Amino acid sequence: MAPVVHAYSQTSMATLNLRYLLLHSRSNEAKINKYTRKWLGFPPGLSDEAMYCQKAKLKLPMKSILEEYKCGKARLLTMLEESDDPVVKTVQPPLKTGRKWKVTEAVDEAKEYLKMKEVIGQTQTDRRGLGSTTAKWWSKTQGKEKRDMIIDEIRNKEDSIRVQKAVQQPQQGQWTQWDTALQRSLTWNDIWHMAPLRISFLIRSVYDLLPSKANLVRWGKKDVSPCPLCQGRQTTEHVMSLCKVALSQGRYTWRHNRVLQKLASVISTAKGEIHPSSTSPTVFTTEVYTICPQGELKNSAQCVDGGQDFEPVIIKESHQTGGRVCKKLIRQCSKEKEGRRGRQTDRQIGRQKDGKLNIDRKTTLQSQDNRQKKKKEEEEKWEEKKVERKERGM
Repeated sequence: MAPVVHAYSQTSMATLNLRYLLLHSRSNEAKINKYTRKWLGFPPGLSDEAMYCQKAKLKLPMKSILEEYKCGKARLLTMLEESDDPVVKTVQPPLKTGRKWKVTEAVDEAKEYLKMKEVIGQTQTDRRGLGSTTAKWWSKTQGKEKRDMIIDEIRNKEDSIRVQKAVQQPQQGQWTQWDTALQRSLTWNDIWHMAPLRISFLIRSVYDLLPSKANLVRWGKKDVSPCPLCQGRQTTEHVMSLCKVALSQGRYTWRHNRVLQKLASVISTAKGEIHPSSTSPTVFTTEVYTICPQGELKNSAQCVDGGQDFEPVIIKESHQTGGRVCKKLIRQCSKEKEGRRGRQTDRQIGRQKDGKLNIDRKTTLQSQDNRQKKKKEEEEKWEEKKVERKERGM
């Protein structure tokens, strides 16, 4: 009797703890879900499938208490059945789990499925080639590997049940029809570094819980749900990317263009001035002009964006496409050049008066001739480039 008592004493505490979780797991999970929604800013109507489903398009790092309870029970049963101690193996104390779920039935189903999977063989479920993944077979595993396979199968079954429930949800289960969308998995580190309302907006947008007019009508907050721009039904998908008026006005790219504008302003201030031989910036405006080496301004085609509501945005562009700048930028550059030339002449005069700058007249004439030659060469190169552009049809 002593070995039997010893075997019961080894498993009594684990069985007692799991029995306690069985009685309170559902109520504890409901309480945890309540405070988790409140902490992360989730809406109260968010389903449990969205929080715990591992096959969802937005995978969260949270785990279900019921799932962990079932896996713990299955792990304990398999450890007792495959124990090296013959006394523990012969005793096998009963594990009480309630009326709705039996651990023995779940473990037997997992074993039968794994055996059937070995009979069927390795099947292809994605675009990866044959043999790219290694499969584990039930007959070739022992000990801990078998327990892990059983537990993984129980987890997969629980997750498939969540997917079946999500398919029956017309609003929050729309992600089941996104065949081309890639899965995004969030970690606790990602959530920790996110802004306070960003995770809330992310969850609401994926599961269609944002306060759009269609949802407000569904929730009884409004009577009609027309879009103020196109008079269509204003759903979350419509607001995000389907409004034709907003698309034609460039509202979907406005934020991106504002970021480019900020970057371009920093680049233009750091650059200081624009040379004809260097890269010339592009301005996102309706009136676009081209600077020639002679200093003339010629009107060119309108900007590719056609953004009539945007302020001028400057970005780097190769010199072959032409230097496009707006009127204000041209005036600013010309004023800056005139001021710099004036400052340079004043400095030279001051140095000559002080006796620091003693240059012969011959050297000055030679330097002037060299500068004129360089200017002529640059003008000839510029004209050759213009001829090449005309031939290419630019």
